[in-house]
Amino acid sequence: DACGIAKSLSNQLLTFAKGGSPVFKIHDLRPLLAQTARFAARGSNARCIFELGESPLAANIDKEQTTQVIQNLVNNAIQAMPKAGDITVRAGVVALLDNEFPPLSAGRYVRVTIQDQGCGIPPEHLSKIFAPYFSTKTTGHGLGLSMCYSIMAKHGGLITAESKPAAGAAFTLHFPAANPADIPPEEKRPALAAGHRPRVDTTRGNV
Repeated sequence: DACGIAKSLSNQLLTFAKGGSPVFKIHDLRPLLAQTARFAARGSNARCIFELGESPLAANIDKEQTTQVIQNLVNNAIQAMPKAGDITVRAGVVALLDNEFPPLSAGRYVRVTIQDQGCGIPPEHLSKIFAPYFSTKTTGHGLGLSMCYSIMAKHGGLITAESKPAAGAAFTLHFPAANPADIPPEEKRPALAAGHRPRVDTTRGNV
């Protein structure tokens, strides 16, 4: 367990160093989102709901680093809902205009939103959550969300957050979209099917 914790912390620290530079490859984000969120929620009282559509969501990403981002956001959602609740994972392709989401330039992006039903983030903390070492948890080290911010920046994307106290929180990721035709053949699968554990995860239709 100690080695696992040390490995996780080392990977997060590497994100802030040259050794953490991403290794890019085009992937369909749908299976990555579903598999990572389900794994992170396993054993918890949270239920994952997916709204990922039926078309591939191609992005040029470092798969391992993107997995870290999704795991971190799902784990945060679970911690915000200690009793139970739904975690909704939505994704689709959007066309952004200039200055719509600074500093992103105009273009096509894969937008991913992870929303919980937890306690929310106090307004006075919302502007600080991506700062290194900022944490409101007694057991936290404050690197989780700052790691997510750094990874998204290295991908040419962006992570933002919206929240109201007692109304949950929603984290939105924007990845520059790639051509679906460039997804490796082994990843071109049919639309995602519902999981075999209905209490933990379900799959809805189009976004």
